[in-house]
Amino acid sequence: MKKTVLLFILAVAASLGFAQGPNGSGTYYQNADGKKGSALKTALYGIISKKTSGVGYSYDGLLTNYKKTDKRADGYLRDWYAPSNKYEIGGPKENHQYSAEGDAYNREHLVPQSWFGSGDPKSDIIQVVPTDGYVNNRRSNYPLADVKSATYTSKDGCKLGSCATPGYTGTVFEPLPDTKGDIARIYFYMATRYENLVSNWDGATASIVFAGNKYPAFNEWYLKMLFEWSKNDPIDDVEIARNNAVYGDEDGYVQKNRNPFVDYPGLEQYIWGNCKDVAFSYDNYQQPEYTDDDVDVSGGGSEQGGGNEQGGNEQGGGNEQGGEIPSDATIALNNVFFNCSYNGSIDKKNAEDLVGTQNGITVTYSLGGSGSNRYCNDSQIRLYQNNTLTVSVGQGTITKIEFELAESSDKTLSASTGTMDDLVWTGNASKVVFSVDSGSGHIKIKNIKVTVSVPSGIRPFFDNPRSGFQIYNLNGQRVRGYDKGIYIINGKKIIIN
Repeated sequence: MKKTVLLFILAVAASLGFAQGPNGSGTYYQNADGKKGSALKTALYGIISKKTSGVGYSYDGLLTNYKKTDKRADGYLRDWYAPSNKYEIGGPKENHQYSAEGDAYNREHLVPQSWFGSGDPKSDIIQVVPTDGYVNNRRSNYPLADVKSATYTSKDGCKLGSCATPGYTGTVFEPLPDTKGDIARIYFYMATRYENLVSNWDGATASIVFAGNKYPAFNEWYLKMLFEWSKNDPIDDVEIARNNAVYGDEDGYVQKNRNPFVDYPGLEQYIWGNCKDVAFSYDNYQQPEYTDDDVDVSGGGSEQGGGNEQGGNEQGGGNEQGGEIPSDATIALNNVFFNCSYNGSIDKKNAEDLVGTQNGITVTYSLGGSGSNRYCNDSQIRLYQNNTLTVSVGQGTITKIEFELAESSDKTLSASTGTMDDLVWTGNASKVVFSVDSGSGHIKIKNIKVTVSVPSGIRPFFDNPRSGFQIYNLNGQRVRGYDKGIYIINGKKIIIN
């Protein structure tokens, strides 16, 4: 009997070839074996998106699970933006009431929730990490990139300012050097884990980063930067331990999936880089060497178009923050749009503006006078006396704004310019500031519908990421409107006179 059992065990071992993936992953990646490029990305999607029975994604559960994934050696929480902080995991300082660094921490979506809405990405612990609340608020929903000229620098060195990375010049947020590689590999994970959704991520500033397609998923300038970040900040033991904790062990699981870009250093090159024509081996993996030109988005399903023509370093039109060609939009004023975690009243000590952008339209919700109240949750904001709500566009003019209230009110709105007729503003302005009439009380605002007029010479055409008809400038950047010039449309150069 013992001999029979032994023979059976040997037979099973032989059938598996004693194959073992890295970091104790065993045969987890077996179904991706032999795949290349975009096909490898799709195979990995099938693996890491599969849920084990009983495993769910819980936003509230993140606070408990950080004890497994983000506990430092000294017992305190790992703060991804402010490592000098000493926060107790799950302690009283996890809240949204802060006026300065070190007051509280919260849950940061490295890929902002305003870009994708709801669903699993909102609670995916691989990309939702603990950060200082004040610094996170300054990040807002700006893309993560290297900063050229900082307008804000945190005490630990995070920066907000103009982009230094060739291909974009708008406002970006730069994380700390020793987290850039971690974040790059999380972005690779997000484009892979949510391959079925990523082509529709077009909220707020998402189109600056994502190309509106399944593959390559990223705009070329951003993919090159992620490669650079991943190369300069290699995988370390902390990152491996976090990845293992997310998958789980005999003490229980957190999410029961893995980030393959942590398990296989340089895996991004097998999908988007110079190794994308090389077959992936899950149990005999060959880590590629980095070269001076690692990203190769030509062919293999790339929809980027023009690549590096005109030097590849000039900012193209239509994609920078505040510079996107505006289009009509109905904007839900809630914590998703403003990329914050508030779910009610905002502490009066927190004077930071809430800022969100959609369709080239920026909305700023400001505290106003000292001692004022503010309120934001998942369905509304409340405009109190002294608060201001500013609606602006970087190009063109706003001609009409219609307010939809969450609840009727006897309060009225006033505007800095134009004409208010009950809940409808009309005029011709690039910026309008709204406030509520004096006295106690507030107005609960659910949505605003904004009508804009684009500048003369710019055709009011906007590509639809769901239609497959997309426009890129010669730098390979996706644009939402166009002027005269040469563009890449569906992979072909088109001259627009």
